[in-house]
Amino acid sequence: MNEKITTILEKMQQLESDFHDELKSYEAKFQEIYLFNVDSLRENLDSIVTYEKLPEDKRRFVFLRHLLSAPFIYLMIVPLAFLDLAVTVYQHICFRLFGISRVSRGQHFIIDRQLLAQLSWLNKFNCVYCGYGNGAISYAREIVSRTEQYWCPVKHARETPAASERYNQFLEYGETDSYREKRESYREVLRSEKEQEKEQEKEQEKEKEKEQKKEQKKE
Repeated sequence: MNEKITTILEKMQQLESDFHDELKSYEAKFQEIYLFNVDSLRENLDSIVTYEKLPEDKRRFVFLRHLLSAPFIYLMIVPLAFLDLAVTVYQHICFRLFGISRVSRGQHFIIDRQLLAQLSWLNKFNCVYCGYGNGAISYAREIVSRTEQYWCPVKHARETPAASERYNQFLEYGETDSYREKRESYREVLRSEKEQEKEQEKEQEKEKEKEQKKEQKKE
């Protein structure tokens, strides 16, 4: 065998061996940390004080604090509902004018935790409320994100925490060469998404028709 090939193979074997050794060391460190955390958690479980274990006076104090916060929590339904309504009207008007697809509410409003049998009626109500609140924010964010991609697909100079998926594909800050042409390409992506959604809807309709025909044949 060629001496050069033999040398390369030996290096590859050495690298593979080093790689496995490194993996084992990381695995050992992980197990050590994991087991320590588990043992520590077990030791502290008995010291965790739940609401039911609190003395009567402290339980009343916690209940009072929650009661005082309730109006501020539930009154947030007003701005959340207004936001939901406002962005819905906005996208139905503007996105049609832009020729881009509208955001589906159903993909963002996920409300199902109230179906858990072990929850009390109050917990179920709170789960519905939180599901709606998070859904409204997520729904509005996607609408704003599509608007941003249509009008200004450029990243900020500073790092943006928790940026949207669309934002990560934007032009870099200062990348202004042929900006109008590049912006148009981002708009074309949005328009192509609309066409893809139309195709998906057609396929779903065809599948529904097939299922209906199957059910009719069974009958």
